[in-house]
This record gives sequence, C-alpha cells and structure tokens, in this order.
Amino acid sequence: MNKHENIYSMKGIGKVYRFTVLQTLKNITYLLSLIMMIIFMGAIGPINYLLTNTQEKSMKEGDILNDLTSEKIMILNDTDIKFDMITEDSFSEKEGGLKKEMITFYQAGEKSEDELISSLGKKDSLVVIKLGESGYKVSGIIGNDSEVKTNEINDITDLVNSQFLDARMKDTGISEADIMKLSQGVKDEGAVLQSEYKDELEKTMTGASYSTYMTGFSILIFLVITLSNSYVITSVTEEKQSKLAENILVSVRPMALLMGKIFGMLTYVFMILVGGLLATKASNLLMENVFNIDLSKINNGGVINMSLFSDSGIVTTIIVVVTIVFGVLSFSVLAGIFGSACSKPEDTQNATGSVMMIAMVGYFASFMLGTVDKDVWNMVLTYIPPFSYYSMPVMYATGRIGLPEVGLALAIQLAVLVVVTMLCAKTYRTLVLSDSSTPKFMTIIKSLKA
Repeated sequence: MNKHENIYSMKGIGKVYRFTVLQTLKNITYLLSLIMMIIFMGAIGPINYLLTNTQEKSMKEGDILNDLTSEKIMILNDTDIKFDMITEDSFSEKEGGLKKEMITFYQAGEKSEDELISSLGKKDSLVVIKLGESGYKVSGIIGNDSEVKTNEINDITDLVNSQFLDARMKDTGISEADIMKLSQGVKDEGAVLQSEYKDELEKTMTGASYSTYMTGFSILIFLVITLSNSYVITSVTEEKQSKLAENILVSVRPMALLMGKIFGMLTYVFMILVGGLLATKASNLLMENVFNIDLSKINNGGVINMSLFSDSGIVTTIIVVVTIVFGVLSFSVLAGIFGSACSKPEDTQNATGSVMMIAMVGYFASFMLGTVDKDVWNMVLTYIPPFSYYSMPVMYATGRIGLPEVGLALAIQLAVLVVVTMLCAKTYRTLVLSDSSTPKFMTIIKSLKA
C-alpha cells in the first residue's frame, strides 16, 4: 500500500452505498425478513392483549387467592381522589377474592405510607396506590424478612389494580382531569422489599413488565445486528474469494468499499425500525378506535411495543436511534475485519461465529442481568459495550438512569466505534488482498503491526 495514501479515504462510498441498498432490496431473503419483522412488531401488541386477557380469565376462573401466606393485607389509597366504591367489600365479593377479615383499607391521610411500611411483619402485605402527573402506580410491598410468596403479592396487586380501574369507571364524582391520569395508569408487577421501595418509585415500569420489555428490545437489537453482520461478512468474503475485490479497489478506496456496505445495511435496518413503528401505531389505532381496547393493558403488559419509545418523547427516540446506529456500525465494522481475513469458503462460517459470539454475549447478559434489575448490574449494562447496545435505551425509558448516565454511555459507545474503525482502516486493505491461511485473529494482529 502507498504510504501516502489516506487510509480513511471515503472516495467511491456513494456508489457502493447505492449498490448495496438496491441489492439488499432485490434479495428475496432480505426482503422477506424486512416484511416479516415489520409485521411482527405491529402484531406484538394485539398478541400481548390476547395473552393478557387469557391470563386474566384464567385468574378469575381459578381460586388463585386461596391459601395465602399473608395474614394481613393493608391497602393504602394514597391519592387525593376519594373512591367510595373501593372498600374491603370490593375485594372480597369477587370470585377468587380476598377474605374480608384479612383486609385493612386506608384512605389518604388516615395513615402515612412510611408508617405502614415500617409496620410490615413477616406475614403482612401492603399495596399502595399513588397518583402522579403521568398516571398511577399500584405497588406491592413486603418486609425485608417477609415470608409472603412473590407470586402471591403479584396476584394481590393484580386484584387491587382491577378494582381501582372498576371504581374509576363507576365513580362519577371524579374530575375529567383525574380520569385522564387514571386512564394512563402504570401498574407495578412484582413484590418490592420495604428497603427498596423508595428507589422503585422513580421507575415507570418494574417486575415482569420491565423484564419482558428488556428481553423484547434485546431480541430486536440482536436480530438487526445479526442481519447486518451476515450481509457484511458474506459480501466481503465473496468479493475476496472471487478476486473481485482487487478490481473494485482500483476505483474505490478500501474503507469506502466497506463503509458503503455498512451504511447500506444501516439504511435497511432503519427501514425495519420505521416500518415497525408505523405498524405499531397503526395496530394501536385499530385496537383503540375499532375494537375499543384499553391500550394500557398492552403498553404495560410486558411485551415489547415500539410505542414505549416513541411515546416517551423526542429525547428517548433520539437515544434509541443513536444507540442502534453505534451498535450496528461497531458490529458491522468488526464483521468486515473478520470477513476480510477469510481466504477459504469454510472460513466464512468461522468468521460469522466469532462476531456472533460477541453479539450473543451482549444479548444473553442483557436480558438475564437486566431482569435481575439491581443497581450494580444496571450500571454494568448501561456503560459497557456490547451490553449497553441492548439495555441502555430501555433503562432510560423506564426511569432507571438519567441523561447524565446516557451521555456517558453514548460517549463510551462512540469511543469503541472509533477504535474499531481505526483498526479496520489499518488492516482492511491488507487483509482483503491477502491469501494467508493464518488463523484470523493472528492475521489481523500481523496486519495491524505491518
């Protein structure tokens, strides 16, 4: 290579980009993947609604709240809205309901939240209904040394949430503004220890809902990264093995050749995301206006719905977009490096496996550690790539981290992208023109030293 040649030159990137986009859309496999992912993202809301309704029906048909560990259940309506309809009888009269003698109901002002939390015994449960600017929360709280089963407090909060909504529909004395707040309610699923309750108040989604959103978003990012990596590695190795790369590099600079492919695939990824967002919006409008379905049962039901990000404001949308761009670019550049080190057809599978191993580590760690939802693991998943590509946007959208943490996480992601791109610029041309059969990692290191 000419020592005076600019290794970062992007001459010819436009031609490669246009060619990549057209070839991708002409490829029947990628075209079907585009259509199927858009349909999946649009259909996940209705699917979740059906699953939620089925679960609620089975809960009503079964006597799920019999044989409780809890001996005392306190329910605090810690809002300024008085509900005459919500009493102990509301919870004991329903099939599978609570025994009246187990319940103590408190309206706001009768007892404080802190007072009730500090009084929790080993077999006590506390359910708190709070109202904020963006809606309400129903939180199930148990003592630090509680003997109450986690699934039991889940069932109790489900019942309280149901009755709270029923009372909202029946009580005509509630103002229109308060009804709007209640209709945007957010139900906390899962038990909260009394020592962790204050921290949980800042989160807009917890328990099973948060866990499944984390898993769902991780799957989405993993799929788009997989599609991008597969295309880049296959394209690079085919050009190298057919000797086509030698002819192309006469008129197109090495980095422009690779980055044109990557930006072409990035465009394909955004077609999926934009199409999925529009499909989600369309399915939400259809369910709300045609079938009169309460969207809170879907958006808080615990399955990924792109509305979580678009409805959270422009800042959240920007964070999601930038994170996806950094993630796809970083993995695609890495895929280009490994693909350019392949000299035989069988090397392609090994190269794909090497890159996908890194992607899978990030994917599995994100949904496994993310569901634990502890501060120490949340920080790891927020700041350290590749985990942060899968986790950080969900953590911001659900109130676990703020803008300063997001800024630092994006800065780290950008630094990783710059380092990987510089490595690629120094090695790509040498590797793609080499017929060396040296193991890939050693080939890359030797090329970098050269």
